[in-house]
Amino acid sequence: MRDWLDGLEPRERRLVLAGGLLLGLLLGYALVADPLLSAYGERASRVEQQRAELVWMQQTTARIQQLQAAGGAQGAGLGDRSLLAVVDGSAREAGLGNVLRRVRPDGALAVRVWFEGVPFDALVEWLGRLDREFQVQVKLITLERQPEAGRVHAQLTLEAAG
Repeated sequence: MRDWLDGLEPRERRLVLAGGLLLGLLLGYALVADPLLSAYGERASRVEQQRAELVWMQQTTARIQQLQAAGGAQGAGLGDRSLLAVVDGSAREAGLGNVLRRVRPDGALAVRVWFEGVPFDALVEWLGRLDREFQVQVKLITLERQPEAGRVHAQLTLEAAG
């Protein structure tokens, strides 16, 4: 190879050496630098994703601790209000008034409640609030899934403690 290179004209030799140098640089980039840069970019992306997850976990932890603290305090019960009034009023306060169809007494300490197309998550949150704040618990529940995601028809029997 050395003999072949020495046999070339000086101009051709410079051209071959420059092409070889350029080829060496391109191969070095393709085999070393590019994979390193790609790996660095992927790791940086993963770090950002994990930071976002950490922030979410910290916020969720704070919310869980807040709910546990609120759940630890016993509600005052119904006070001087009727179970019917508490259930109806709290459902409307929770934004469920537009899907609340009927509330009627079911004995001295219970009421029956009908919802149509209620958001399931909002229903569960409302039931948790009733339990925490008023010591009203679900005695019987019937749910029927609706075509719209996250919505159900619900029939509940709620009972006051005591």
